[in-house]
Amino acid sequence: MKKIFGIFFLLLGLWVAVASLNPIYLLNREGRIAKSISRQYTIDQLDMIGNHGQLNGNEVEIVTKPRGNRYELQVLLNDAPLIGPMNVPVHENGKFYEGAWIDVFRLHNNDERGHKQDQIAIVQTMPEKKSFHLVYISPDQQVTASSVDIDKHTDNYLDITLIKRSGYYEMGYKLAVVPVTANILGYVFPWFFVLIGCIQMLIGVILLVKARSATKRQLATGTSSSP
Repeated sequence: MKKIFGIFFLLLGLWVAVASLNPIYLLNREGRIAKSISRQYTIDQLDMIGNHGQLNGNEVEIVTKPRGNRYELQVLLNDAPLIGPMNVPVHENGKFYEGAWIDVFRLHNNDERGHKQDQIAIVQTMPEKKSFHLVYISPDQQVTASSVDIDKHTDNYLDITLIKRSGYYEMGYKLAVVPVTANILGYVFPWFFVLIGCIQMLIGVILLVKARSATKRQLATGTSSSP
């Protein structure tokens, strides 16, 4: 009986440990991608003083107009409409653009020595459409736009990084959803189950060793009692 239970615990522990290694690998891959982006780019919030921000000859302005209990937002680039208008409620933190509906970043390519080629990156959150609109503005006023749907993943890791920096931390690079920093259990649980699997395998090995020892004792007893 010990042999049967030993084999059972050994196989069960092996299955639990191997099954838990997959989420560990996936989360580790997310971390590697994030590190590669941070090595390539430096991303900072662009200083928006009085809803105005400037970088390398480009001026961004967020125009806000109250509309009852909501706000109309529009982004201007060098006094020309770039994004909007958006009709949005006041965010729960009291803000109605930064960290809520519109975020403006300074994007620096770490391969560049100076900052003359730094770009402006704007993330527009559109919760009703479950999507994000991103705009990149180069120093020569070249505008590049892209959209990312929550339900449809993108292979543009820079877009995802900017979206995460704008507050949607749970979007993954390869995974649909990743644990946010505050929910550390999402990272602990896989290692916890690996530990459980190892303990089960250890129990199985101990039972198998005991079963083998018992068999040897029985054989020795049978041999010594035989004429």
